[in-house]
Amino acid sequence: MDISQNQATSFAPVSSNNNAATPIPANNPPIINPSSTLSAGTNPIVNDLSGTTAAGTAIQIQEISTGVFSATTEKSKYRIEYDMNKCIGAASCAAIAPLTFFMNEENKAELVNGGEWDEDDVILSAAQSCPVFAIKIFVKATGEMIFPTEEVY
Repeated sequence: MDISQNQATSFAPVSSNNNAATPIPANNPPIINPSSTLSAGTNPIVNDLSGTTAAGTAIQIQEISTGVFSATTEKSKYRIEYDMNKCIGAASCAAIAPLTFFMNEENKAELVNGGEWDEDDVILSAAQSCPVFAIKIFVKATGEMIFPTEEVY
């Protein structure tokens, strides 16, 4: 590809299955789109957006306030708190942890609601890469926030 012509290229999300990447059908992506999940009669403060992966691992996602999501999986020792309102579209989280985060059409990160998420250490690295600290990491068992630390606020 000749990048000097400023051609835009779009990439479809991929799904990992037996270490072989396969495109996810555009008409059925396993993603969370917060604006499409809110409906009349739902609590705007806590919206359960949870799902089950193909492997049967539950991904638990809740919108705990407008644009702020709490998420974890059964196998993870962490709970993610992601504030979409802070996201500036740097895309470092999606580059580091593409099984957990993806960039939407508004260039904001979103949480993947399907498949197998990245390992805990990869998700922690993704949070640490965010230039605006939009991703917080908590230990599920204790509730202790391990990233960011107080010093970075």
